[in-house]
Amino acid sequence: MIDTHCHIDDKKFSDDLAAVIERAKSEGIKYLIAPSVDLKSFYRITDISESYPGFIYPVPGIHPSEANNYPKETKDQLHELIKQFKPIAIGEIGLDYYWVQDNKEDQKKLFSLQLQIAETYNLPVIVHNRSAIEDCLELLNSFKLKAVFHCFSEEPRFAYDLIDAGYFISFTGNITYPKSQGLRELIKELPLEKILLETDSPYLSPQKKRGRRNEPANIKFLYEVIAELKGIEIEIFIPAIENNVKELFTKI
Repeated sequence: MIDTHCHIDDKKFSDDLAAVIERAKSEGIKYLIAPSVDLKSFYRITDISESYPGFIYPVPGIHPSEANNYPKETKDQLHELIKQFKPIAIGEIGLDYYWVQDNKEDQKKLFSLQLQIAETYNLPVIVHNRSAIEDCLELLNSFKLKAVFHCFSEEPRFAYDLIDAGYFISFTGNITYPKSQGLRELIKELPLEKILLETDSPYLSPQKKRGRRNEPANIKFLYEVIAELKGIEIEIFIPAIENNVKELFTKI
């Protein structure tokens, strides 16, 4: 199993990160992909990853919530750290019109900047989208990039737009919530080869762990739920998802 999106540098892991990592390993997780929300976050993740070589893949990116805060030298810094660390992707980047609506143009500029950098280095992108799917697609489609839309919760019609464009769709713990029957029905219909799984921990704990901090070990619940939805034996489902991960993140 692979957790394709977790925030291991979050403060909620500061007291017991080593135990969190060991639980993930004990559940059979091969590795974690850890996107950042800004450059400070990326450096924290790289520091953590040094203690777990080959297990944690740090990914640099600036979240849309930082669109008002990133410094002018960010572009040069991103180029330099990509050359230095050779990451497998750029992320978490994108647009968020749910929390902030008065800086849409700044968000688009930041997103476009990072898409340009990803294209320069032939890196896939991990896309954050909330209430901005049409603008996300318009910008992304102007580049030649592989991408995954993480924590998908949009209307089903947009899922097919993403697949038609060649992108992957990632699902997290919210698919296990009682109100998410629509997402579960969608998953049944989506092509297996375009699906990824993530915890987005420490957020979005699956229903069995709801009300508690999420962590990478909980990815097992998503594998079980989605394998059942797809009617596939777990022994077949796990390697199928791993093939998808390697198809997107070719530098792993």
